[in-house]
Amino acid sequence: MLFLRFYDDLVSNLFMSQLHLSHENTITFARRGNKAKQQSLRSAVELGVAKFRKKYAGATSTKVNIETSQPAQETVLQAADYVLWAVQRAFEKGEMRYFEYMRDKIELILDIYDYKVKKIGSNYYDRSKNPFDIKKASPLS
Repeated sequence: MLFLRFYDDLVSNLFMSQLHLSHENTITFARRGNKAKQQSLRSAVELGVAKFRKKYAGATSTKVNIETSQPAQETVLQAADYVLWAVQRAFEKGEMRYFEYMRDKIELILDIYDYKVKKIGSNYYDRSKNPFDIKKASPLS
């Protein structure tokens, strides 16, 4: 249950500062598990939308559609799942090999839970200025 709350928090934070980049957004997430899990994830996305609308009050015209789909029907979901799994594996197990395989496909990693951030922006990892390595990040526990 704690993992689901953590995941939901990540999802809501993800969308609260990205939706203003387009006039219309369609968020499609993989349909998995039971209806309660689906509703929890939908609520997390909706919370992110609400945080976004509060942060960017002038962007209320941004349209947000939330959809679910089976990963087998959406190859983009399969690709996104794999990339996110590679990042997750780096954080959870300290294993970089899958991340290295996908490194050139990942533009930015923002570690919003890094508690040892010494200066603003040091928890942002990009391909050129601050490439990601798990040794730079704070441990999860």
